Amino acid sequence: MATISSVGIGSTSQTTVGALSVGSLATGFIVATQAIQETGTSLTAPVVPGTQQFHASSAKGWVVHNFAGTIIVSYNVTSITDAGTGVGSVIIATDFSTANFVVCATNKTDSGSYQVCVRALAVGSFDFYTSNNSDAPAESGNNLYSFFGDQ
Repeated sequence: MATISSVGIGSTSQTTVGALSVGSLATGFIVATQAIQETGTSLTAPVVPGTQQFHASSAKGWVVHNFAGTIIVSYNVTSITDAGTGVGSVIIATDFSTANFVVCATNKTDSGSYQVCVRALAVGSFDFYTSNNSDAPAESGNNLYSFFGDQ
């Protein structure tokens, strides 16, 4: 393993795998910045984990929660607010730039059939409503959300 330096970001380790050199950086190397990711047109700037979420196709967050308001697993979600039977809010950690974003929502249950609707989008949250087949507020299983847009 060789070490190269003077690439503008300190030292980097270099590993060679066959003809592919992983970790080597050339002069003038440009990593995809937030602006490059948001534009989404570069075919040469490599993406690193710190900027991946800025691309339009990337989920800006996701969550699975139960109706006690307990988050089971999430990314970029601060909390779930329970506002009554089948009604609540998802509080997003990093706000969107506007309230114009997309939420994909579904309900997972082992019995019955339930629908989840998203309503009242705000830059840092969205409200949800879960109902049964009779369109009555209901709580069953877990709600699952993913959301996309500009932050």
